[in-house]
Amino acid sequence: MRVYRLQGKGNNILIIKKVDACSDGMSDKEYPYSAIFILGNKVLEGCAEKK
Repeated sequence: MRVYRLQGKGNNILIIKKVDACSDGMSDKEYPYSAIFILGNKVLEGCAEKK
């Protein structure tokens, strides 16, 4: 698991975690990582891949 504290206003944090498979629920594509983005009191979750 990797945790990044992003520069800018507030406590913006991005957490990237290696998983067996992550699905975005909108397509049949599976991603190797899950991601959690924390922006103040808002938490966004999704899938990710290396580019």
